[in-house]
Amino acid sequence: MMKLVLFTVLLLNSYFCSAQQNQREVMILGTVHFDEKISSEQKQEELNSLLSKLEKFKPDQIFIEQSSDSDSLWHKIYRSYSVYQEAPRNPYLKNNEIFQVGVKLANRLNLNNGVQGIDWPDPDTNDLSKAPSDPIKLSYYNYVKDLRALSVAREESIHDIEGFVLYEEYLQKLRPIIHLNDTLSLEDHLLALNDPETIKNLYLILRTGEMLINLSDIGAELSSIAVKRDYKIFRNALTKVDDDTEKILIIYGAGHSFMLRQLYDLHPGYNIIEPSEYLE
Repeated sequence: MMKLVLFTVLLLNSYFCSAQQNQREVMILGTVHFDEKISSEQKQEELNSLLSKLEKFKPDQIFIEQSSDSDSLWHKIYRSYSVYQEAPRNPYLKNNEIFQVGVKLANRLNLNNGVQGIDWPDPDTNDLSKAPSDPIKLSYYNYVKDLRALSVAREESIHDIEGFVLYEEYLQKLRPIIHLNDTLSLEDHLLALNDPETIKNLYLILRTGEMLINLSDIGAELSSIAVKRDYKIFRNALTKVDDDTEKILIIYGAGHSFMLRQLYDLHPGYNIIEPSEYLE
């Protein structure tokens, strides 16, 4: 038994040493969700400057906040843009950060796969027709559905006033940067979103908010729904990495940055690259 334990320890040590020597680089670029403002002449100039800087990172793969089911759509958009320089006609597809940053950068880098989705959306419990057939997934779906029903039924009297005040305080701090605006350039906006303090504050209100303001015994469970999504995103990303990939760019809503960074930091095979190394 002792020999087996020693062998296992030596095997794990060998694996971790090897992984650390061959670390992939991953940059997690937290963003807001772009809107029609990005199409203005000023923002397009700022975008070109941003893309020139990100291009120097030279990622081999670009992962986006879309599920794998949408890969064929985004591949079609990428090919159309690469060949004809045509943007999607649909305003949402045209104006969001996936096309404006992800697709345009992939085109500059001539990436074969364009952009690739790694998202895992929260269960849509408002539409029972979307309940999954897989037993394990259905069990979680029903768990989330019941939790949300309980939350709606609760009264405001269970709110933690002190936690609610703290939540509002941090939300007010973040309001100037949670949407595109004309006050900040695109680069400055992204630098602000990817500042370590901002990343923590976003996690505080977006991922632990239910625990701050909900005194009932389901506050932690409600927060865990969003946290599970981040874990699933991370798992999807690991699965999607090509064998010869050395650098990865992940373009995602900044609320996901904190947990994704924690998970990649734990993984011995990855080294986190700060966006500021290229944007400043």
